[in-house]
Amino acid sequence: MAARPIGVHVKVDVGMHRHGVAPAQALDVLERAAREPQLRVEGLMTHLPSPNDDATTRRQVEDFADVVASAERAGLRPPRVHAAASAAMFRFPEARFDMVRAGIALVGLDPDGRAHADGETRRQEADQELSLIHI
Repeated sequence: MAARPIGVHVKVDVGMHRHGVAPAQALDVLERAAREPQLRVEGLMTHLPSPNDDATTRRQVEDFADVVASAERAGLRPPRVHAAASAAMFRFPEARFDMVRAGIALVGLDPDGRAHADGETRRQEADQELSLIHI
């Protein structure tokens, strides 16, 4: 029985310099991944490391949008494109693309402690309690 392909999201590094491919390499990586029978490219993503720095975040969203547009033109745009985690989800609607990674906002925590793009502030709706089970 043949193994099913593994679904992957290609991560583009637009400024965090920790994980992902450089924007200039993204199309090549998408092309190579599309040729691999063991892989199924399901997403294209980035992480916005400084959502409190408006100018930097806007530039990073634009850089990622350029990669997305290039992938679209080449017929390589995956079904899911995402850049926004909790802070950017509220403050930068242009970073939402096809989906968001809500993370800490799911429990009502304000990711940056500031008023958001809609002018509202968020309040904590839940607490988390964890048990240490292994050291």
